[in-house]
Amino acid sequence: MDSRNRRRIGVAGVVAGVGAAGVGAAVGLRRFAVGRVRLRPDPDAAEPFGELRGREMSVRADDGVPLHVEVDGPDDAALTVVFCHGYTLNQDSWHYQRRDLRGSLRLVFWDQRAHGRSGRGEPGDATIEQTGDDLRAVLEAAVPPDRPVVLVGHSMGGMSIMALADRHPELFGSRVVGVALVNTSCGDMGEMTLGLPLVLAKAVRPLAPGRCAASAAARSWSRRPAGWAPTWRSSSRGRWRSPTSTSARPWWASWSR
Repeated sequence: MDSRNRRRIGVAGVVAGVGAAGVGAAVGLRRFAVGRVRLRPDPDAAEPFGELRGREMSVRADDGVPLHVEVDGPDDAALTVVFCHGYTLNQDSWHYQRRDLRGSLRLVFWDQRAHGRSGRGEPGDATIEQTGDDLRAVLEAAVPPDRPVVLVGHSMGGMSIMALADRHPELFGSRVVGVALVNTSCGDMGEMTLGLPLVLAKAVRPLAPGRCAASAAARSWSRRPAGWAPTWRSSSRGRWRSPTSTSARPWWASWSR
């Protein structure tokens, strides 16, 4: 090995060592900061998570699955807001919204099928389209037909709203006057990075919902934890898209008195 190659290897080693030291220092500082935060008193220690309850009702989905729904706030409120939670959660994930908005608006919270206190359906009905139909059943049962409504969806709940829009666009602009989508997606789940560097993300992508759907659908629900994973299908370009061709539409407008 000549002296030039030795110098190159030496420089590369120094760069790698400095990079490793920088990463180590950053990790150490992060752990130190997190440790300091953990030593502080928890400001939410006395918060009654999971204890705020509304007027309970059971809504039957079109396939007979009972959906647990709770209504909070005055029935004569000018606006109703329906909250749709995400995968593996339940309606209690909207604790702060329920706490801070109750009394001023009519609030509707519901547990998605196979979540919370709602019932389970057949594995073949575990689709995003079905959750859109479930949401429509909740609207019909829990929201007065002459009152404007705003839909709020987090993660899978946002997909349910988009599925409802795809299957029943006539509801939007007239009855549904506003939509809030929080950390959700209308497809391309196979392109997710989970915040990881691209190299690591490529290793994780085979575990995306679309790649796992076939094996997940074959399992018995009696062996699965409460909750279900949305199914996905392959497109001609090799990407993984949701079963519905949902997309953003121009009527996401804020409601005003």
